[in-house]
Amino acid sequence: MASGTSLLITVLILAGAVATLAMAAAVIERGGSRSSAAAFACGWLLLVFIPVAWGIFGGRTAWYVQAVGAYDFAGAIPFHLGGGVGAVAIVLFIQRRNEDVARPRQLSSLQTALAMVAITVLWIAWLMLMELDLNRYTSTIVTNSAILAGTSLAASLAIERLVNRRNTPTGALIGLITGLAAATASCAFLEPATAAVTGVLAGTIAGGFAFRKRLENLSLAGVIAVTNLVGGTTGLLMVGVLEPGRGFFYSGSIALPVAQITAVAVCIVYCTLVSVPLGLIVGGRQKKSNSEWAIPDSNR
Repeated sequence: MASGTSLLITVLILAGAVATLAMAAAVIERGGSRSSAAAFACGWLLLVFIPVAWGIFGGRTAWYVQAVGAYDFAGAIPFHLGGGVGAVAIVLFIQRRNEDVARPRQLSSLQTALAMVAITVLWIAWLMLMELDLNRYTSTIVTNSAILAGTSLAASLAIERLVNRRNTPTGALIGLITGLAAATASCAFLEPATAAVTGVLAGTIAGGFAFRKRLENLSLAGVIAVTNLVGGTTGLLMVGVLEPGRGFFYSGSIALPVAQITAVAVCIVYCTLVSVPLGLIVGGRQKKSNSEWAIPDSNR
């Protein structure tokens, strides 16, 4: 048990480090300095990720789980909801100069394929490690994760084709990551058919947000916000409806749906109350240091 706990802590530390680096990269991509990126990322780690993750994975001291009673298999609440809200704050308050910040370039088909395979393998490996054991749930985790990723990818590509009359490598990555974010919350709690429904819903919603305008103008922070908020929220809420034991569709009880909705709402409110001041502080410093900053618009 001790070794399993140590493994869980190690996995959480590594995943938290990756999420924190993504926050810093999003600030820099928006045009912020390295110091502002470090300030925002460290503030997000200390004030958002660690308290919320402790509430999910803190064992007997897991205040969040005990107070709300929600299901969250691998940390969609701290990672995806917390990260998504943080990315929204970056979009709103880290102001980008059009002439100085290059647009994200489109990946080639080969680069996209390799990135998608690597992301999927590493993500599913992380989800398997969160179980801390090879047991009867392992095949469920792997199968449902693959289904969620695949159906979300297909749905988002269909929406992109419908809206923009073409598909792009970045659009494919958005669909895949949205599905994997949904898997973080739900892969252990769904059946294959309901996992497919959840993936289609997540990919459709993400596509509706991401592909309304030119994808080339969507910043890294915007991509993080869309994929994490949509995927994590969809996965968490669909567990309340489709979980075979307590889900509303199977039991008729509203107890689990209410718990899932409460978990999402409480996390978003808390993360907003922390991330918005962080964004204002970091963005305010940037604005004062350079009067040429323009009003941010990541979805032009």
